[in-house]
Amino acid sequence: MPYPSVDLSRIRTYPVVRRENLVALDDFILPATPPLPFDNPELAEVAARIVAARLAGRPVIWMFGGHVVKCGLAPVLVDLMERGLVTHLASNGAATIHDFEIAMLGHTSEDVAKSIEDGSFGMAEETGAYMNRAVRQGARDGLGMGEALGRWLAEDITSNSPPLYSEEGPGDRSISPPLYSGEGPGVGARFPHRAYSLLYNAYRLRIPYTVHVAIGTDIIHQHPECDFAATGFATGQDFKIYCASVCDLEGGVFCNFGSSVLGPEVFLKALSIARNLNHPLREITTANFDLVPLEPDYRRPASKDRPEYYYRPKKNIVIRPVSLGGRGYHIVGDHRATIPNLARMVRERMEEERRSGGAGGQGSRGAEEIREIRNPQYPTGTMSTIRNRLYPSASSTTTLSAWTPRSVVVRPNSTSCPARNAGCSGSSAALWTNRSGPWMGVRKP
Repeated sequence: MPYPSVDLSRIRTYPVVRRENLVALDDFILPATPPLPFDNPELAEVAARIVAARLAGRPVIWMFGGHVVKCGLAPVLVDLMERGLVTHLASNGAATIHDFEIAMLGHTSEDVAKSIEDGSFGMAEETGAYMNRAVRQGARDGLGMGEALGRWLAEDITSNSPPLYSEEGPGDRSISPPLYSGEGPGVGARFPHRAYSLLYNAYRLRIPYTVHVAIGTDIIHQHPECDFAATGFATGQDFKIYCASVCDLEGGVFCNFGSSVLGPEVFLKALSIARNLNHPLREITTANFDLVPLEPDYRRPASKDRPEYYYRPKKNIVIRPVSLGGRGYHIVGDHRATIPNLARMVRERMEEERRSGGAGGQGSRGAEEIREIRNPQYPTGTMSTIRNRLYPSASSTTTLSAWTPRSVVVRPNSTSCPARNAGCSGSSAALWTNRSGPWMGVRKP
C-alpha cells in the first residue's frame, strides 16, 4: 500500500502579475556595457583556451545556475552564442524558470522570505502552467526539457492552448485574455521579451540547451499541472544529449558558473559515461566560477579536515576531470564581473585571430571557420556558416536575424490595472493595462 501523499490538485495559485519581483530588464548587462574591474591572470588563460577550442572546431560547454540569469547576464551569453563561441548550454531548473519569466514578463525573482510565510512562494499560475505544458508536450514529441521550453517560446504554442483565466471570476479557466504587450495576438505575443531569453535563443540558433533537474527543487513542481513522468523523461533526455556533447569534449572547454551541486555532479557522471564509451578525453579544459575562495594551490586535493574537501566543484570540475591531461581552473568573483570580462577577452582574442587570418596553429579547419564569422560587432552580428558546419542538422541556407535588445519596461496607464493594485510595476503591470476589476486566487481547493 502506498504511503500517504498530498494532492497537488488542491494547490492554490494566483496571477503572476500580482507578484512583486526583484529583477527586471533594467538590471540586465549588455555585451557593450563596460565590464566591472576584475583582475585575475588565469581568466585570460581560460579565454585563450576557449578561443583555441573554437578555432579547432572543438566544443565549449557552459553550465550555470539561476544566478547567472538573475544577474542579468543573458545578453552577454547570447552574444557569444551568436558568434559561435559557445556550443552547448546546460543549467539547473531554476535558471530556466527565471529565463522563462523574463521572456514572458520582463522581470522575475520573487521575495521568498516574504512569500514563504503564507504559502504563496512559487505559486504563480502562468509560470507553472505554461512551463509544465511545454515540458509535457515536448516529452510527447521526444524532446528534452531545454528544447521543449525553447520551442514553446519560439512558436508561442500558448496561442493555441487552453486559457488560464476567466473574465467572469477566479477559478474558471475556460476564457482568458492572452498575456501580450499590446502588439496583438500571434507569434511571440505572449513572450514579448524573448530576445533576452537563453532558452529561446538557444532554440533559434539550434544550440543544445539541456536542463538538469531534481524533482522538488523547482517551483513548477508545486503546480497542479506538473507531470512528474514527463519531467523525468525530459530531463533524462537532456542528460543523454549533454553526454553526447561531453563525449566530443577532447580539446574543448567546460565552464561551470555558480552551480555548486548539480553542475559538478552531472558533469562528472557524463565524463564517466564518455570514457566508458571509448572517448578518452585526455586533453580538456575545465573552469569553475564562483564566490567561494580556495587555497592558493587549489589544484592540490584537500585533506578531509579542510572544509574545501567537501566543495564539489573543486574535486569534480577542477581536479578529477583533468587527471589524464588538460588543466582545471577556479576563478573567484561575482558573475557580473567575471562573465562580462571573460566574454570581452574571448571576443577580442577571436577578433585578433580573425584579422590575422590565422587559426592559432590549430589547422586549416579552424582557419576557415574563423574567417567565416561575419559582422562580429554587437548588436548586428549574426551567426555564420561556422555553426552550420559544426551542426549539420541546421539548414546551410538559414540566415539568423540580428539580436537587438530594446527597452521594454513601461508603466501602467490605467488606475484599474490589477498589477498596479497589487503593488507591481514595470512591464508586468503593462500587460494588464486594459483590464479591469479585482483579482483573486486563480485556483481554489
